[in-house]
Amino acid sequence: MAAPLAAVTFAPSQAASVASEPTRTTAAASAPTASPHAVAAAGPAALDYRGSAGAVAAPPARVAGSPLAPSAAAAQTSASDSEIDADQIIEMRALGITPGFKRSMAQAGLPGLTVDQLMQARSLGITPEYVRDMRAAGLSDFEELTSARALRIEPAYIGAMRRLGVNGSIDDYQGMISLGITPDYVRRLRARGIRVTSPDKLTSMKALGFDPDKDSDDP
Repeated sequence: MAAPLAAVTFAPSQAASVASEPTRTTAAASAPTASPHAVAAAGPAALDYRGSAGAVAAPPARVAGSPLAPSAAAAQTSASDSEIDADQIIEMRALGITPGFKRSMAQAGLPGLTVDQLMQARSLGITPEYVRDMRAAGLSDFEELTSARALRIEPAYIGAMRRLGVNGSIDDYQGMISLGITPDYVRRLRARGIRVTSPDKLTSMKALGFDPDKDSDDP
């Protein structure tokens, strides 16, 4: 038969030991015991460094690529940007595009060109000299310059036609070139008293075979 609690006596050393740990005993008794299912679901993170269940769980480890690791996502974005920059550098290098080329184009009259525009200009063979000559002929727009170069229209032709008063678009000049209308053709018309400055009229006359050296009829 168990003796009543009041009848149990302790040695002085035992009584001191029991009295010194009332708080720890109470806390251990009041703490809920984790169920086996909860421990299994929580995984190793729910165990303290001694491996006991129910202790304060350590913060979950950051896994690369997870929402808890923004630095990994930023590193991946930076890597993608580096790959794009590397591709541009390789293509620029292959086309001979250097910082000096960009400065020369800016000094020629085309400042602020993008990398794509610089690569387009270089691939078409547009040089700073070509830009200066075209600007002297009256063309300074980048799109007009690239179109003229793609169609192999020289600055000298545009300049001469414009000095004769024949102003038109790049397509107009291309149409006249394809029909053989030269500045000399316009000058020969004027020598016969025929002053024509319209690109459309000039192409019509040339397409109909009008020869200023033989025909005397007015257009």
